[in-house]
Amino acid sequence: MVVPHHGSRTSSTPPFIATVHPRIAIFTVGYRNRFGHPKQEIVQRYVQAGSRTYRSDRDGAVIVDVMASGLAAQSWRAEYRRYWLEPPRETPINFEAE
Repeated sequence: MVVPHHGSRTSSTPPFIATVHPRIAIFTVGYRNRFGHPKQEIVQRYVQAGSRTYRSDRDGAVIVDVMASGLAAQSWRAEYRRYWLEPPRETPINFEAE
């Protein structure tokens, strides 16, 4: 589900989250927004309810696949990282005696 009102302090009461019980919670927020959304206590409510959380300011676009078997979500930034942001990979060097 898309979290109401960007995760503001009054957006998601514990009874609401318990009733909806989302597996995936998406917070649509701008980077360094002046309102401080989402509020940490609201994020924790969703985490404690067992929801996998995504934030548009941190994860970029969130790709949601709707299938007959259920939902799958992934972060665009995690899936399509820029090559200069990836940690260098150590490749083993094999020296074979000839």
